[in-house]
Amino acid sequence: MNLREIYAQYGIELRDKNGELRNTIDVLEDMFLKLSVQEFLAINVEIAEEEKYADLFDNERGRRYKGVE
Repeated sequence: MNLREIYAQYGIELRDKNGELRNTIDVLEDMFLKLSVQEFLAINVEIAEEEKYADLFDNERGRRYKGVE
């Protein structure tokens, strides 16, 4: 499962209708409004399990992580 599919299970969209990555603040706000603590933890566990096989974040953004500039 990819990152977008994991979040979509909980009603959180990572991309807009044009397929572009949404603003991080908007995604965080959706998470705050829609997720319980248990759901937030479940997402993180699921991501950790999938990260064993692929770099979900790099794959979703289409490039390697650059860090804070």
